[in-house]
Amino acid sequence: MTTLDINSPRGRIAAADQLRAVEIVFGGANGFNFFSTATDDAAAIDGFIVRNSVITGLAEVKSRDMDYETLLGKYHGEWLLTFQKLLDIQKVSQLLHIPGYGLLYLIPSDMVLVLTLTNSLGTIVCRHREELTATKKTCNGGSIQRNNAYIDVSGAKIYRGNKL
Repeated sequence: MTTLDINSPRGRIAAADQLRAVEIVFGGANGFNFFSTATDDAAAIDGFIVRNSVITGLAEVKSRDMDYETLLGKYHGEWLLTFQKLLDIQKVSQLLHIPGYGLLYLIPSDMVLVLTLTNSLGTIVCRHREELTATKKTCNGGSIQRNNAYIDVSGAKIYRGNKL
């Protein structure tokens, strides 16, 4: 039996960060709600965006322990997401005919960047480049070489929290 990273101390912090991101984006009076997929097993996506009892989108939620300035400077405005995750989002988007969104929570800035990753046909619409690189294997560390998507965040919608 495989132990999921979400069940580790660092995994629980990552899960709390994801909840914070969802709270920032969907906690207001914008008419949208977020329903998470189960966290007791690996899922292709993190959840669904719902408005008026209709699923209007799917979402992948990630958090990074960097501020907005570091993302734009050191990381050239690119969000690293495994390419396989982008393909998973694409597949679910194609099957359900709903767009897929990426939510990137920048912890020190208490802000969430929201990007459209796929349209309702499942076509990947975000500007990105693919590269085989060594990255952290999980939130608990380790290293792995895999195909990654470096997603341009310049067109992201920004939601700000109120912790700062």
